Amino acid sequence: MKQRTRKQLLDEISQSFIAKVVSIIVRVLRVALIARILGPFDRGIFALLNSIVEITFAAGNCGYSTALAYHVSHRSLPLKAMLGSLTSFSIVFGLLFASFAMIILGAINFWQGERAILESYTYVMVLLIVFLLWINGLLRVLNALNKITSLNIIRVLESFIPLVIFLLAWWLLPITPFNAAVLSGITTLILLVTLAISLLKRYEPGHWPLFNKQTHRKLIGYGARGHFEGVFRFLLLRQDFLIVGLLLGAEPLGYYAMASSAAELMLVMPEALTTPLLSFFMGPDAARNKDVTPLALRLTNSIMFFGALALVFFGYWLIVLLFGQAYSSAYEPMIFLLPGIIGLSFCSIIRLDLLGKNRPGAVSVVAACACAVNLIANLLLIPEFGLVGAAISSSVAYLLAAVLLFRLYQQTHPLHWTLVCWLQRDDWQKVGGWIQEWIIKRKK
Repeated sequence: MKQRTRKQLLDEISQSFIAKVVSIIVRVLRVALIARILGPFDRGIFALLNSIVEITFAAGNCGYSTALAYHVSHRSLPLKAMLGSLTSFSIVFGLLFASFAMIILGAINFWQGERAILESYTYVMVLLIVFLLWINGLLRVLNALNKITSLNIIRVLESFIPLVIFLLAWWLLPITPFNAAVLSGITTLILLVTLAISLLKRYEPGHWPLFNKQTHRKLIGYGARGHFEGVFRFLLLRQDFLIVGLLLGAEPLGYYAMASSAAELMLVMPEALTTPLLSFFMGPDAARNKDVTPLALRLTNSIMFFGALALVFFGYWLIVLLFGQAYSSAYEPMIFLLPGIIGLSFCSIIRLDLLGKNRPGAVSVVAACACAVNLIANLLLIPEFGLVGAAISSSVAYLLAAVLLFRLYQQTHPLHWTLVCWLQRDDWQKVGGWIQEWIIKRKK
């Protein structure tokens, strides 16, 4: 990388890290508050609602957001046409697909037992899916345009706004805490979509054509190859929630949701890295990734290892302090999730490298294999070991995905696996020099 590019990247990484830490702190406060107010049963139902929305969103995304990131980074299509196509896709296709998904769930009698509570929220889930499709695409465009400051502001607001709305709705409106939580979710998405559109209008003013056949065709063409990667990736992250809810019920799901929330605190570093690196990896000059990807993997793995150790020793007290003694049962499954979270952070970086090399199909195959292993392991282990079985299944699947993605990476960059696991001696000097350089620049 050129000197100017490296300094800019350091600024973006540091900014993203700070923004991610702030958003994580606010999100943890929100999750902890909602968990204490709702209790394990309602928290489990709320987790099930979110899982249905996220999996349906992934199934209906058609790889559109990934295609937007790729084509915006390459500047291969008119930006106005892509933004207009995203608008029409999210509203028209999103409404149709989400409604169809809710009809299918009703047809297979999904709304039975404890899940019957959610049947009255089907219209809300449809709206959530539509706006989730929309905001996901808009954020990918901002990221690909390298508008990191705007993106980080939205990410912080994404954590802060639902907390404020939940508290206001719970205190001021005659509704249940569960309905206040749902209201905060849909209101936040609407506000974020409005904000993202207003920011993009500053960069790309004027009319955004809603129906451009050529743009739609090219976006769907790229997205279709990577569509199943997005579907399987979300299934990999959330199908354990569905299976726990189906096999064990809402209350155990509430404990498992808190275990996942505690373990996912470790993802601060990889998410802070992937935000500024997305446009770098997805851009036309992908050859520059040769040295960046291994260093990013080594840095992330080293930090994640120490984060996992910290949660092993202090995770129980963290769960009790944040979520209350009622959720202390979440500690054991959290421990078994930690190896998988390290694997997941590895996947988040190497996945971008492969997508930037125009290999969404290969990434989709890996995600499908990991998803199948996760499903089978969940069905075998959850009846026998409960929440620990779900955690073990997830960790095995995440680690399998990491190994398979690294094998794909080795096809173009022959590299021994030990060279991506831990920071080397030269890396410490390099990273230390970058930090010193960043500090000096900030003082100036």
